[in-house]
Amino acid sequence: MAEESDVAAWAVESVPDSDELYRRVHKNHFKPDRTIRPGAFRDSNLSTDWAKYSSADDARNRARTPDDNAVVKMAVNEVRRIPDQTVEHSPLPCNRAHTEVVGKKSEEVRVLLRRISTLVIPLGDM
Repeated sequence: MAEESDVAAWAVESVPDSDELYRRVHKNHFKPDRTIRPGAFRDSNLSTDWAKYSSADDARNRARTPDDNAVVKMAVNEVRRIPDQTVEHSPLPCNRAHTEVVGKKSEEVRVLLRRISTLVIPLGDM
């Protein structure tokens, strides 16, 4: 089987509602009480990893400094229930799992994304 880095382009696939996404959350997006700030979900094209092709550990290990990141998971069907948000598989040559949550991230949308997120890999000591 070819290594991911050997593949020039991955096919874009439809992401089923029943699947999950992983999102890294940098330590700077945590409050002192270790709750996540809504700003962790501010990007119009919010980068995530599709669980079909990635584990939570894989997602965390793609960070420049993995130990500075936690990982949350979000159910695709819950993301799609948030107004004006879509889920689009957008694989990269080095990351077949790369998927974006596309749409303007108002304060309300960021709070909703935070609410549907479940912490799967917590931060170490801050």
